[in-house]
Amino acid sequence: MAEKYQDAMAICRWYGNPHLFITVTANPNWVELKHHLDAYGGESANSRPDLECRLFKLKLEEMVSDFKK
Repeated sequence: MAEKYQDAMAICRWYGNPHLFITVTANPNWVELKHHLDAYGGESANSRPDLECRLFKLKLEEMVSDFKK
């Protein structure tokens, strides 16, 4: 843990302090995920981490593209 802190401080010294800190989490109750699970077998979101990860990546890429605009 201390090593991660030292790495973060080295990055801040090199690039400067961050102006924005964002935390992003996945939600097993996303409408898109619920629709897909209902249409293809009715499993729970926790039993299909591949779908959760794929949807999270799509939403993250969309958010990053919104920031770049």
